[in-house]
Amino acid sequence: MKRLNPDESLWFLILLGYGAYIAYLLGSGDMLYFINPRLNIFMGASASVFFLLACIQLPRLFLSGERRRDRFWMALFALPMLLGVATAPKGLHEDIALNKGVFLSGATGGPASFLDAPRKKTEPMAMLKKMRVGDIDSGVPTSAAPTENGLFEVDAAHFDSKLRIVEDVPEAFADLKVRIAGFVQRRSGLPDERFFVVRMLIVCCAADSLVRGLMVEWPEGASFAPGEWVEAEGVIVLQEFYDDWFLKNVTTPMIRATRVERSERPSSIYVYPASGVPVQQH
Repeated sequence: MKRLNPDESLWFLILLGYGAYIAYLLGSGDMLYFINPRLNIFMGASASVFFLLACIQLPRLFLSGERRRDRFWMALFALPMLLGVATAPKGLHEDIALNKGVFLSGATGGPASFLDAPRKKTEPMAMLKKMRVGDIDSGVPTSAAPTENGLFEVDAAHFDSKLRIVEDVPEAFADLKVRIAGFVQRRSGLPDERFFVVRMLIVCCAADSLVRGLMVEWPEGASFAPGEWVEAEGVIVLQEFYDDWFLKNVTTPMIRATRVERSERPSSIYVYPASGVPVQQH
């Protein structure tokens, strides 16, 4: 009776383990803790490749002779999988985000997003009505125009796209209400009544996550703790403040709130780019 080759058998188990672990993350929905859901198709393909390699490895399980593989490198290759299996996938959380700077795309004097496309100068409200944003699930472009009651909601499905519209044409929101929900992030140098309402934006994977949101001014802002989830509504004004991350003054849109309320923490604190940058329809 043939005996199993220990090294080839270990390599088979590693390949099979990677395929099974990726398939488990996809099936359970836990993959969203690590990558943008749009990349799930590639993760499914990688799981298939691991299963295929495990099948190819089957005839080698009974190879006789001396040890053919270096166990150190096999163990090193298996380490990420073992760590993933041993720890429950939780992804990033608010405490990590509180140590990151808020990415202020297009703030005057601050960094501009490398995703931003050049736009022609036009009347602010006309631009706003012509813009379209894509839904994260369907990808179908929808109008970025405010609702009939004059409310512009920076919702989770279009969070980054709509946020950059506010940052690009803040003058279009002078007479409109803006609503945003997220968790509180405070910055040194800001008074207690001013804070940021933010969410974690994942472009590709958790490692490249950004903190995105808007500054909010609310007389009772001191009552909200960092990391607490709130919903803010108000009008947009331009506010200058000293950014302690970039060590200079920047001017950024700020919500002068008429209402700020505590809200429920969503099942996922992440938001994702829907369909790239907002586009202007001509």
